[in-house]
Amino acid sequence: MTGKVAVITGATGGIGKEVCKYLAQKGYTIYAAYRSELKRNELLSVIPAAQRVNFHFFELDLTSISSAHSFCNKIIESLDGEKI
Repeated sequence: MTGKVAVITGATGGIGKEVCKYLAQKGYTIYAAYRSELKRNELLSVIPAAQRVNFHFFELDLTSISSAHSFCNKIIESLDGEKI
């Protein structure tokens, strides 16, 4: 992995969705949080296929500490030593 990395919570709605689209165009690797598979798929449908390879989606429920820990640990493992 090379280039810039972003972590976006609330990636499937409102501002988060627009940020994802913008950063995908700029070539960022994006770690995106979602709660709804439907909304995750809606976001993917507006991202060109060539830019989707830079997306990593992980489920996140911010009302749950264990979900937040799991989300963070998955990102850390995926980064393989790279920095955000």
